Amino acid sequence: MNVLVDIAHPGHVHFYRPLIEQLRAKDHGVTVAARDLPTARRLLDFYGISHVVVGRGAAVRTARSTWRMVAELLAHNYGVAKLIREDGIDICTSIGGTYMIYAARLNGCRSVVFTDTETARTANRITFPFADRIVTPPGFSGLCPPRKHHVYEGSHELVYLHPDAFSPDVTHVKPHGLQPEGYVVFRLSAWGAAHDIGQQGLSEDTLLTLADSIENHGLRVVIVPEGDVHPSLRSRVLKLNPAHFHHVLAFAAGCVTEGATTAAEACLLGTRAIYVNPVQPQYTRALTVHPCFRMVNPRDCDAILATLEALLQQPDPRSACIQYTRAHCDHALLLNALLAQIVTA
Repeated sequence: MNVLVDIAHPGHVHFYRPLIEQLRAKDHGVTVAARDLPTARRLLDFYGISHVVVGRGAAVRTARSTWRMVAELLAHNYGVAKLIREDGIDICTSIGGTYMIYAARLNGCRSVVFTDTETARTANRITFPFADRIVTPPGFSGLCPPRKHHVYEGSHELVYLHPDAFSPDVTHVKPHGLQPEGYVVFRLSAWGAAHDIGQQGLSEDTLLTLADSIENHGLRVVIVPEGDVHPSLRSRVLKLNPAHFHHVLAFAAGCVTEGATTAAEACLLGTRAIYVNPVQPQYTRALTVHPCFRMVNPRDCDAILATLEALLQQPDPRSACIQYTRAHCDHALLLNALLAQIVTA
């Protein structure tokens, strides 16, 4: 069987890497298509995953223009369609699915779409009707045709941050001059996704105020952005191999993030997380029971600071976080094998 995996975001590389390895170990043909995103391409290269960049030059990284996204959507589907015909693809799979769904349907391929983001309403509306199977974690509140909907226990992030799959390594942290529990990570989004149109995160003034205040308390601030940052913030940007990001996140004292994925990752790793984004998919709301997770309005700088200070004063929060992670892991020990079964069934 020949499977095409479409990578639309750097985080998708982490999600699909175990699946790609499993499929290839079972002698399935695997073609990996990717948007023209530098971080995603660096991750694929780092893990030795051969891939084809489709829609080269068309990727929308920071603009919130609907028309630019439509142009990339068409260019990417066209490139995927060519790969389907050239490689004799039987099944296409992607997170979100919008960038490959039309190519799959028009070329008679089965499609398996993974998603945990019901807030991507427009993308879901133009994707779900054409998908053969839609796979979500529990609690997904988006509208899915019941006959297509498959629910698995666990979360996307658990696929690659399960304790059996990932062990934080401090040797990836210290070369950057960082000490465990001695820094706070600011994870900034590129705001280039369809569900980001009309939304905004932390302002430059808020970021500077937060960074100065945190550093006055003896902690270093490191910024890990998806896109460009204002010149006033560049001295704090951490030049990091993206494959080592989770190691840096795991040893941080805390994380202030515009990205929902990073918030979920921090919780699994036992790192205090403050989510500052008006877009709140169901799985971030579910995290409110986590001992080290908070959601705060990105425009309320004082509330962010107060929340972070309160989290930092918690006694031994990491052990409580790890207990939470272990409790969820008990439901997902066979998650990677299950995903391979779902795709090839």
